[in-house]
Amino acid sequence: MRELQAWLSRLSDRNWIIAGDFNTFPFSKVDRYLSRQFDDALSQYPWGYLTGTYWALPGVPVNPRIDFIYHSPELRVAEAQVIQRKVSDHFPILAIFSLPARDRDQPTPYTVKAALSASDTVHESRLQP
Repeated sequence: MRELQAWLSRLSDRNWIIAGDFNTFPFSKVDRYLSRQFDDALSQYPWGYLTGTYWALPGVPVNPRIDFIYHSPELRVAEAQVIQRKVSDHFPILAIFSLPARDRDQPTPYTVKAALSASDTVHESRLQP
C-alpha cells in the first residue's frame, strides 16, 4: 500500500479511484492506511460491511467484504453497491462518482463510473459530460 500511495503521489494530484480485491477487511491495517488519503465508496452504505463481496463460506456466520473501491475525497459517491450475483468467487461492486460542482447553482459537469468485477479490474472508468 505504501508503494502504491508513493507511486500515485509522483504521478499528479488528480482525483483517483483505486479498486480491487485487497484480501483484507474493513478497519484492517490496510484499510486504515488507505483511509488516511482516500475514502471508501461503500462507507456510506454500512449494511454492506458484513454481507461480503464473495460467496458465503459454509459454516461462517459473518462474511466481511474484502473488495474495495477507494477514491479521492473530492469525488462524491452518487451510488455504490455490491451486486449479489455469482459471476465468479467474488460479486461485482458498482460505484458511480461525480465531481463536485464549483458553483452550487451549476450542475456537476461530469460523472465517473467504476465497476469492479470478477476479474478484479475496473471495467468502466470514464468521464461523461
